[in-house]
Amino acid sequence: MDGSKTQVTDESVKTFAPAMTKLKKLVLKKCGKVTDGSISLIAEFCHSLQEIDLSECPLINGVGETIAHGFHSLLSAKFDGCFHLSDGSIKQLAELPLLRELNLSGCERVSEDSLGKLREGFPSLRTLTLHHNKISDSACDLFEKQRSDVKILRMSRRPVLSNSITNDFAPQISVRRLEKELKVVLADPLPCINAHPIDDNLFVWHANLYGAEGTSYEGGIFHFELEFVSLFF
Repeated sequence: MDGSKTQVTDESVKTFAPAMTKLKKLVLKKCGKVTDGSISLIAEFCHSLQEIDLSECPLINGVGETIAHGFHSLLSAKFDGCFHLSDGSIKQLAELPLLRELNLSGCERVSEDSLGKLREGFPSLRTLTLHHNKISDSACDLFEKQRSDVKILRMSRRPVLSNSITNDFAPQISVRRLEKELKVVLADPLPCINAHPIDDNLFVWHANLYGAEGTSYEGGIFHFELEFVSLFF
């Protein structure tokens, strides 16, 4: 079932879930109104599910236990852009014995603690996608050595600064300005925008813009990557 082209909500899930006991694949990508409650309801009925795509569902948070206990046959799970998903949920997913593909790109709260659980559990895992996480390249390299059966798909990090001749003095001013801007964003966040540096790199930020209610963009999540020049002050 592909719900990415419709406005799936918790209410609509209550309607279709009981009738889809043999469902194998569920795509809810960009369904901005789907919550953890929807996944719990689907898990009650769709025990044969093999693939689930919850990419860019901003209200998805602590579904690890629900998915682990409800979808024992799950082969693929995609959480691309679920920035509220945490290490706790990933640890719970380790109970899935058949999971082969896991996409955690854009799960900004997922850290190297999850790699430890991924290394120890997930016996069938073969493909792991990471990007915009709290995981260093060195930690990924070590993981691949210890789990040679798993391929990590990741985008290379950008350098903090270019090789401009101004780098000797300009960055300090720029860093102070960006640190100031970050404090403002954290202390007084805007209602429809989420933004922060990627991998502690103040010169590259990831931002999410949420479509305002009552507009044609309602329910949409728009991702941006902001690169600041070294002479930013």
